[in-house]
Amino acid sequence: MAVVNMVLKQRKRTVIYLGIIFLGLSISIADAAPIGSNTYIIKTSYIVNGGSGQLPLEVFSHNLHLAPSLPGFQERVSAKLYVNSREVNFSIGIDEEGNEYPFVSLSYAGRLNITLVQRVVVYPASARGFFKTADNLPWPLRPEDELPRNSFWRCNGTKINLPYLENVSKTLSMQSATPIEYAEKIVSWLKNRGVKYENSFGGVVCPSRFLEQASGACGDYASFIAALFKIKGVKSYVFYALVYNAKALVTSNSTNYSFVTRGAYPHMFTVIDIDGKRVPIDATANTGDPIKGASAVALDNVVILYKVMNRDPNDYLILYAPNNDAKVSLIVEIIQANTSTPMLDTEILLGLLAIALVLISKRWDTVEED
Repeated sequence: MAVVNMVLKQRKRTVIYLGIIFLGLSISIADAAPIGSNTYIIKTSYIVNGGSGQLPLEVFSHNLHLAPSLPGFQERVSAKLYVNSREVNFSIGIDEEGNEYPFVSLSYAGRLNITLVQRVVVYPASARGFFKTADNLPWPLRPEDELPRNSFWRCNGTKINLPYLENVSKTLSMQSATPIEYAEKIVSWLKNRGVKYENSFGGVVCPSRFLEQASGACGDYASFIAALFKIKGVKSYVFYALVYNAKALVTSNSTNYSFVTRGAYPHMFTVIDIDGKRVPIDATANTGDPIKGASAVALDNVVILYKVMNRDPNDYLILYAPNNDAKVSLIVEIIQANTSTPMLDTEILLGLLAIALVLISKRWDTVEED
């Protein structure tokens, strides 16, 4: 009987150990991505044909972006870099805007293929905490930003110039009790003025010229809204993102350059940041409200790649070549890696394991009493 009791006690210890393992798994699950998260594989290929020489830094810092990990929105799980199909180690660089990029010193002759493959987990819209949409967000106590002193942000059109934008900002802000109300008035003001959305592949138009031509794509709207907030001293920037759509195909070609995006549509939207509270403002891709219905708040298929705070947004849209003889292609492909919610399946299995452990423990208690 003593031997039997020893065996039972040993088995109970095993149950305890399994229980501890179960608890650890449960905690790790709680710390992982929420149920309903989507995993995307982003493959960016920079291909050069012709010429030779050293690859400039701009190829990496402007054309090969590492998707940022944004707590409460998305997480970059992994990133691998391949040179002519062979995986290579790389260092991570950070540009003046805070964007990360892979870097490796490279020389080539004739042809070169650099491919960056990233796995990014995007949280479901219902579980995000990165952005806020509070109506009562106050104006900052002191200016935290200003219009960058470069030709993009301070450009002048033929009829509309920077002083005109400053007057628009002053008029609309005087009618707004909060930054959120100011954002809503900017979007309404553009609509009432007859400014229309028009798809474009010619880069981002500077704020004054955008207003002058009375039409533009998402990047034009986003930069204009950011400019009016910067004039008010509110920290603002533009996010560049990919909106996943399995059937999407965007192409742009010239003699020596070609750009292709498969599986997603490029998109840009404004973000204001007040006391660490980030509010998205999306005038072109929303569910009816430019803030509460902004794509980054309402949609589950948005992957953010980088932000533009002070630079010319077009710096990141230019395809950089190592020399004049080279023909360059940039191909961005995105696929959804999961079609279900594996986290939910894991939690179900852990729940069944917990029930099994309880039943086994009770059975052994009964045997020991006998």
